[in-house]
Amino acid sequence: MSQPLHSMIKTYGALVVDDSTVQRMYMVELLHEAGINRVLEAADGYAGLDAIRSQFPPPAMLIVDLEMPGMDGNEMLQNLASENYRPPVMVASGTPQSLVNSVETMCHELGLQVLGAFSKPLTAETLQHALEAFNKLVEARQPMQAPSIGTPITLEELRGAIVAGQI
Repeated sequence: MSQPLHSMIKTYGALVVDDSTVQRMYMVELLHEAGINRVLEAADGYAGLDAIRSQFPPPAMLIVDLEMPGMDGNEMLQNLASENYRPPVMVASGTPQSLVNSVETMCHELGLQVLGAFSKPLTAETLQHALEAFNKLVEARQPMQAPSIGTPITLEELRGAIVAGQI
């Protein structure tokens, strides 16, 4: 890997949602090889939502197949956005590029960042590009350090100011 993994992805890991056991296992293996130790798996959107809801902290990144029985990837992503969980996403698909482009547009409208969209199978190179995009995205979201504005106050000083009506 040319660029080290961001600590956020090392800590929170990833979730792979794909109904194909072979594809899912392969993606999990690629993530492990990239240095991501915490990788969750789900076979459809319902199981993906359950995996996210049951984890604390939830995964930092998702790889989601579009076509799955039960709840497909589109519906799962819409549910996540409605629950105010908007992790960066990689979209996996065997569908025509026009559908993938539509899903990317939908993700942007929902406030989801798309790290990449790929035709299965995932390659190490595609994953590398997505992880680099993840690093850039997270670093761009980091708030700038606020400058110090004076001497820190103690808890007792704060209580006294509240009692005295100064705050």
